[in-house]
Amino acid sequence: MSQCVHSQESCKICGFHDLCSERAQLGQTAALHCRVSTADQTCARQERDLRAFAKKAGYKIVGVWKETASGAQRIKADRFAPKVLKLVSEGQSYREISHRLGLSKNTVLEIVKRDRAA
Repeated sequence: MSQCVHSQESCKICGFHDLCSERAQLGQTAALHCRVSTADQTCARQERDLRAFAKKAGYKIVGVWKETASGAQRIKADRFAPKVLKLVSEGQSYREISHRLGLSKNTVLEIVKRDRAA
């Protein structure tokens, strides 16, 4: 990790010793990515904080992308549900299943919870 030009543990100018505004070069750009996990959440606070950081660091914002992650995860979970439930019934641990199928343990747990609630 590079050091802030101020050589402080936490830069008093930017708060981040590796992204100090005094090191920003003209013409640097930033694409902001805001992500929430449910449809009832909003990206407003994340976007506000990212915009403030980019402004302080001297970056020109070239785009803002907003994403609700749970929709894509739900589709993936639905697709893998039969395999996950079969492996659970065979006695495999959630960790083994997540590793074998390339899923997070939380996704495996969510599939099992939805199945048990049905």
